[in-house]
Amino acid sequence: MLGGPRTFFGCVSDQDGMVYVAGGHNGEKMALRSAMVYDVAKDEWAMLPDMAMGRDECKAIFHVGKFHVIGGYYTEKQGRFERSTEAFDVATWQWGHVEEDFLEDGMCPRTCVDGDDEAVYMCKGDDIVTKDGSTWQSIAKLPAELCNITYVATCHGKLLVIGSPRFSQPNIAYNLDLKANTWTRLETPMKFSGHVQSGCYLEI
Repeated sequence: MLGGPRTFFGCVSDQDGMVYVAGGHNGEKMALRSAMVYDVAKDEWAMLPDMAMGRDECKAIFHVGKFHVIGGYYTEKQGRFERSTEAFDVATWQWGHVEEDFLEDGMCPRTCVDGDDEAVYMCKGDDIVTKDGSTWQSIAKLPAELCNITYVATCHGKLLVIGSPRFSQPNIAYNLDLKANTWTRLETPMKFSGHVQSGCYLEI
């Protein structure tokens, strides 16, 4: 990537050959405002304008034609997460205004995902919630054995949630059918049930 090493950054694809990266921190633990895009076909990086603030441990989603960078924290706050988000409009090549209260609480936004239906989902406490206007609404309760959530993704009208009953216990996976609002537990072989730091999926 451009601009030297960075870790704990937000990264997402637009599902059309472009990969967007923003935030994280550098080797001196300084939260970064910089963002960039990678063109897979051309094998080329390009810098985007800087965000309004540095965002370490932020979450990125590509939602309704815009690159959204959610939460994170700037250097001086070290682990105290922001509730705000900002979105980069690909068509105008500009960042919009910072939305200060996108999240209801200052929390790690790692479970926040974009849905196939143009909704935004995340895990909050024991609930799956979705953004409805300016508020988050609960749409389902998490299965009782999913307490420590490590990964969430959406695919073909379903929400995949991976987690464990407690820290250090094996991970298990469930699918939530977003139309029927029903959970299905997925078979998780023991060799694939270890710690999850991050994830992505590839559709073949």
